[in-house]
Amino acid sequence: MKSNAFEWTARSIAVLVVLAVSISALAENPRHKTYTFSGVMNAYSPQTTATGPYEIRGPWSLKLKGDKADFSAALDMELSDGWVITKNGGIFDPNARGAHTHHITLVDADDEAARLEAERRNIPVQGTLGVLDLAAEHGLLVDLPDNIQRLRSTNFRASKKLFDFFLERDGLRKEREAERGN
Repeated sequence: MKSNAFEWTARSIAVLVVLAVSISALAENPRHKTYTFSGVMNAYSPQTTATGPYEIRGPWSLKLKGDKADFSAALDMELSDGWVITKNGGIFDPNARGAHTHHITLVDADDEAARLEAERRNIPVQGTLGVLDLAAEHGLLVDLPDNIQRLRSTNFRASKKLFDFFLERDGLRKEREAERGN
């Protein structure tokens, strides 16, 4: 009886050790890691001729799950105080401010599928490298080549041609800035 109990305990511990090692191996694999980001948006839309700017506020969250992602946001919008002063004669009437909420949820969003659907609908698409390039162009990113190298050391995938395009573009931008004395 004691040997059966010992054998069962030993096997159970062995199974738990194998499970623990397997789970930690999965956690170390970037394709199986989950990263969660969240925050509060507090922004304005641009002024248009008829309306705006809108104040935009609300919580958002992004959960990266390997090749997929979940995103959600609940954004409250209303015409800003600037609109009240410039377009509504300074009358702070809450009913006139067009308050509304946008609830946005994407579950298991697939980057490639989303890109293909956007292209099908003629919606412009800006990828990760393009966003980094824009940040560098506007002075928000000091060293684009270093950031691209760091990105390459992850599981991020892009063609060598695409990496080279943005590195060359950054080099030309720096040459123009040097010529202007910036």
